[in-house]
Amino acid sequence: MKVFLLALNVLAALLATVATILFITNRGEKLRVYADLSRSEAQVASLQSERNSLKTTVGKLTGELRTLKSNNSRLQTDIATLQTQQNETSSALAQSRNMLIVKDQVVSALNGEIVDVKRRLGDAQVRLQQIPALNSQIDALQQSIALAKNPIAPDGGPVPKSAAGSYSVLAVGPEDSFVVVNYGAPQGARPNQRLLIRRGTDLIGVALISDVRDELSIGQVDPHALRAALHKGDSIVLAQ
Repeated sequence: MKVFLLALNVLAALLATVATILFITNRGEKLRVYADLSRSEAQVASLQSERNSLKTTVGKLTGELRTLKSNNSRLQTDIATLQTQQNETSSALAQSRNMLIVKDQVVSALNGEIVDVKRRLGDAQVRLQQIPALNSQIDALQQSIALAKNPIAPDGGPVPKSAAGSYSVLAVGPEDSFVVVNYGAPQGARPNQRLLIRRGTDLIGVALISDVRDELSIGQVDPHALRAALHKGDSIVLAQ
């Protein structure tokens, strides 16, 4: 009986020791677990803070992205507007260039006409200066024609007469500009009548009657139809 009680005491002591050891061990484990849990909670809190910070950053970035998209949309609109304005400006410049080209052509043509008019004025002034001498020459020719109707010319020699219907050049103006012919009003001469000037069988010029008198007419020579220099005595044929 005593042995049994002793065994029980020993067993109780062992159990107490084991319980103490387990308690101490469990407590250490709990402390470690609590410490790990505290660290985990701290990490979770840190991660949560970082997550919140990231959310805030993402929100800011999202706002900035929206702003950038809005700005990009406005920029695209501005670029389209600028492109349209550039196209309109290019078209206006092209039209301006074409207008300048046309203007230069018109100015060049006008300058050419001015030069031609000045040349014609110069020719007209020269002819105006020659009118008194030409009138004197025409008067002399009229006197010569009147004297040619008499048997004896003023110089005592015979004066040949033109055959009926045959006419010729009595005088040639400066630079073949006009001719005086022995074809007057009595023979049917009239203003604007065309005269063909021949030398032999060759047609060398065309004249348009501008002044008709009793014994002669004055014809303006067409410079484009002139084939050779005109001379006194060239024959005149009436154009049909």
